[in-house]
Amino acid sequence: MKKILILVLTLTLSLGMFFTLPIQETTVQAQTKNESLIVNTASTGEYAFRKTYWGDSKKQVKKVITSKLIDEDKNNLFYRTTALGYKANLQFNFRKNNLENVYVTFDGAEAYDTWGKQKYLHDHLYKRLKKDLNTKKKGFSTGYDSYDHISTLWRLKSRTVFLSVGTSDWDYETSVMIWYSEPDKF
Repeated sequence: MKKILILVLTLTLSLGMFFTLPIQETTVQAQTKNESLIVNTASTGEYAFRKTYWGDSKKQVKKVITSKLIDEDKNNLFYRTTALGYKANLQFNFRKNNLENVYVTFDGAEAYDTWGKQKYLHDHLYKRLKKDLNTKKKGFSTGYDSYDHISTLWRLKSRTVFLSVGTSDWDYETSVMIWYSEPDKF
């Protein structure tokens, strides 16, 4: 009886291995396909700015960005563009040829030379940027009691975005900057 039981178990295991082998191969293939889909989905979550992604090389960014390239160096690409309806300068910053930060600075902010005008400009850009980011998050606001800067920070899943409107200490001109960085790098 023991011998028959051992023979049945051995046969069952052998047949089970034989029949599961193709299923395992199919499963591995299916996992490989699913894994590649997961990787693609993950990269869409790492969106940086204007169809660029964190970790993109300078060459990849140049292919995607259609604005006028005005300068470049080892770690940066500089463009003239329009952002949120205003003329702006766009800087892509790289570390070891991987996209790490994006900076947008706006022209014409000097006209907003009082704190009230700066607050108006900040609030106006805040609404446009919030819509552009396609988020319902309000963002963490700072500086409303500061005499020289008004800023808002969004910590989103795909990126951290920092909007700053303020006056520099040395020339008292208003400047506007939006800084995009990888999530949790700020």
